[in-house]
Order: sequence, then C-alpha cells, then structure tokens
Amino acid sequence: MGKCGMLTAKGFRVVTKPIKVIHDYHNVEDIRKANFDVEIAVDAIRLLKSYDTFVLFSGDSDFQYLCQYLKKVKRTIIVFSTRWRVSKELVKIADYYLDIGKFKSVFLKKRV
Repeated sequence: MGKCGMLTAKGFRVVTKPIKVIHDYHNVEDIRKANFDVEIAVDAIRLLKSYDTFVLFSGDSDFQYLCQYLKKVKRTIIVFSTRWRVSKELVKIADYYLDIGKFKSVFLKKRV
C-alpha cells in the first residue's frame, strides 16, 4: 500500500497538485514548486467548525496571519518544523512548537 493509500485508510483526505516547473534562464536546472499555502489557509478557515487544534507542518512565516486568526477564534496551534527553518513569528504564536528533527526516529521508523 502506498503512502497515500495508508493515509486514506486511516481517514485522512490526501490533497495533491501538479508540480509547477519554472525555467530559470540563468541556471541550467529548472525550478520545481508545489506550494500549498493558499490551500492550507482556505481549508483551515473552511473547516474551522470541525477541529479545535491546528497542526502545521511548516515554519513559513506566511502562515503567521492565519495563525493569528485561529488564535482569535480560540484554536490551539501546534507547529512542527526544523529548528533552523522556523520563523520566530510562528514559534511565538504557536501554543506548542516541536522541532521535527527530534522525532526523526518516529517518522523514519521502518516497518517490519
């Protein structure tokens, strides 16, 4: 069973989108992007009545505005990110900040 199948079987809805390829004329390699910032923000607001804790796997300061709103409407915010890639703003606004590097053994656990 693939990763998406396993998540779906556990009740998660998996959202994907095509990778955008941007040709950079100054470099040899193309730039590949698949930002989900807008999708995450829209879903967080659209589904507001169905959760009390928002778990964000990002350290991007672009989510500060969303998190400020979620705090105003009394949602708990948990931010997972790497220590060196998390914005000060998210650490400050989050109820809990967790350095994902400390969970490496959990996330990379091999199935037997």
